[in-house]
Amino acid sequence: MGGKAFENAVSDGGRPISTPRISPGDYIRLRDTYLQLFQAYFATSKVGVLKEAPGKTDYGDIDFVVATESQPDFYQLAVYVGAAGLIFESPHMCSLAVNKDGTRFDDSLMVYKNGKKSMLPTSQSGIESTQIDIEIVPPSLLEWHLFYASYGDLGGLIGRIVTKLGFTLRNTGLFLRMKQLDDSKSHSYQNISDQDGSVFLSNNPRHVMEFLGLSFDTYDSQFGTVDELYKWLGTCPLLSTYTIQIQSRNSNERHRESKRSVYSNFFSTWLPINLAPNKNDWHHDSNLSEEDVINERRATALKEALVFFDKKGEYGTKHALVERKIDSMTAAFLAKPIVAQSSGKSDKSIRDILKGFRRFTGVGDDFKPYILAIPHSDDDSEVGMLLGPDKKHFEDPRGIEVWLKANWETLLSLERLRIKT
Repeated sequence: MGGKAFENAVSDGGRPISTPRISPGDYIRLRDTYLQLFQAYFATSKVGVLKEAPGKTDYGDIDFVVATESQPDFYQLAVYVGAAGLIFESPHMCSLAVNKDGTRFDDSLMVYKNGKKSMLPTSQSGIESTQIDIEIVPPSLLEWHLFYASYGDLGGLIGRIVTKLGFTLRNTGLFLRMKQLDDSKSHSYQNISDQDGSVFLSNNPRHVMEFLGLSFDTYDSQFGTVDELYKWLGTCPLLSTYTIQIQSRNSNERHRESKRSVYSNFFSTWLPINLAPNKNDWHHDSNLSEEDVINERRATALKEALVFFDKKGEYGTKHALVERKIDSMTAAFLAKPIVAQSSGKSDKSIRDILKGFRRFTGVGDDFKPYILAIPHSDDDSEVGMLLGPDKKHFEDPRGIEVWLKANWETLLSLERLRIKT
């Protein structure tokens, strides 16, 4: 939250709360004080503290993480530690305003909510506090979350390094993205979900760091300066001038760069100086385009990941399903203008015909279409088999055109009957 959760919070009858930044000494003292309190309150659960970016001269808040499957009563927790204010950020996160000296507030706890800047009467004196953020995570994700969210956005730093090679770093672990998933984003008729097009690899920090070529021992010993953190990241073999280029920054990228100096300075300042041209660029064949180089390295990284994380079987199953879905969607896309011209129907009817085409069309051994008595599910659609080797055109476009003109009414009737039943 950056220590500003209470800055624009409002409360019925509550006094304004300010949370000025605190010194490193106060941070350590308060962190240790409230860690003991939270460990006592969550007696059967583990409590951790996010590692802050190294070299800070002051701190905006203190971030705690609690591993539990149950939903804690944040209000009772706030009362237990003697907080002055409480904000319910979500069912799994809250912010507390606690006394800067670590003692309990004498006044009753007030609940605040995010809103426009408080319009409380200026005659009310404010409360100077320190902000504490508490996030609840499942026990299985505690170690991962402490890794992912520490050091001022470590997950974002590593995530940007590996994203062009087909990996996604989330708050639940490291995932492999199929290239077909990325390619589908540029085709409006291909609707592949992230879940279908991704394979979970691991949420074990040590295991993930080993795959990324990053020293766990160096990470575990903690970083004394930001430069030490950057040098550690710079040892990742997957890092390359190709992989860090972002052609168009999305809103998440812009937010990170404006709010997270550790994140923005690594890519805008440290790397241009310390990552020399061609260092770690894998391939120096001038005949290859940048896209070809990235795709070549991505294919290699894919094979390495499937072996390292033992995911070849799961990937093979999901990959075959995704390819079948894409072929089916492509076939329906190619059939759409034929159906529109032949039927003269409205957009809704055309959609129903195409659904019927995907569900009620079988493909024989001679690769000719025929009407099915029992429909396929979308996942089992066979119409992708009608595509040619390039997967962009029908193998027999004239034959498909004739067949659709003769059968669109049947496909529409079968699909609407299926919907009714």
